[in-house]
Amino acid sequence: PPRSTLFPYTTLFRSAYDHWGAVELVQEAWRMGLGVPERFSLVTFNDEYPVERTCPSLTVVSGPTREMGRMAARMLLERIKRKRPPRHVVLPQSLTIRESTGPVPA
Repeated sequence: PPRSTLFPYTTLFRSAYDHWGAVELVQEAWRMGLGVPERFSLVTFNDEYPVERTCPSLTVVSGPTREMGRMAARMLLERIKRKRPPRHVVLPQSLTIRESTGPVPA
């Protein structure tokens, strides 16, 4: 059977924190004859090169990564120095929809 029949899903949400991993996933899907987003959609994090320049360009969720790092370091130091309990912090995120996502196939 063709290699694409080995992929049983009609749609898939795949999240790759490492944007290079997402780029490799698109390339491997192409090698297997699986269209993105025709067979599955792909969303990644970290809106950095080359996600906008891949074919198809990748849909991304992005946030203030430097602020996340600063806040994590500050919270860790607070816990070590003052024995403070952990806190839950929510930072703003944004979704940039590009070519790697599409409607669920019929």
